[in-house]
Amino acid sequence: MHPALDEVLMGFRTSFGLAANCMGVQGDLATVGKAIGSGIAVAAVVGRPEIMALAEEGVVTRAGTYSGNPVATAAVAATFQLLKDLDYGVLLARGERLREGIRSAFAKHGLTVTTSGEGSVFTIWFAETPPSNYAEALGRANGAMTLKLHETLRRRELLIMPFAFGRLHVSDAHTDAIVNNMIGIFEDAAREMTM
Repeated sequence: MHPALDEVLMGFRTSFGLAANCMGVQGDLATVGKAIGSGIAVAAVVGRPEIMALAEEGVVTRAGTYSGNPVATAAVAATFQLLKDLDYGVLLARGERLREGIRSAFAKHGLTVTTSGEGSVFTIWFAETPPSNYAEALGRANGAMTLKLHETLRRRELLIMPFAFGRLHVSDAHTDAIVNNMIGIFEDAAREMTM
């Protein structure tokens, strides 16, 4: 038996498939979320054929609020058509460039930030090093600074989550020009936060 995987945050964000596969982790089942439907309220359980056959044969009951919903199903089909041809290398590079741009923006103004995450999905930490576990994350979480950053960016029309465990998600819609603009906005915000 292999583990069940929670891919709600990372499935289809680092490659056309599960993030675990890129890390060499195999699972019997996995859950995926909104990324499979371009943000539409949809989720799915995916798994090895012999396990999924149990639901198909009625051995295991499957049910859900959006099961078979035509709008959600159409969103997934359309999203997969886009994702199968997506240049994930470019997407991940843009995420890394934004992460480095954020670190540099704050360093220019004497503030230390770091990020944790994978490629285009990451969290900003007001700390020297990113946390490697939940206990470290609790110790490094700085809700006051994160809220201040949120408010400063919001005045510049860039929204991030207003709490310390929030994530940024870079998508294919974030072109190089948009990433450059975002870095400039972070630079302005860092300057204001140190005044």
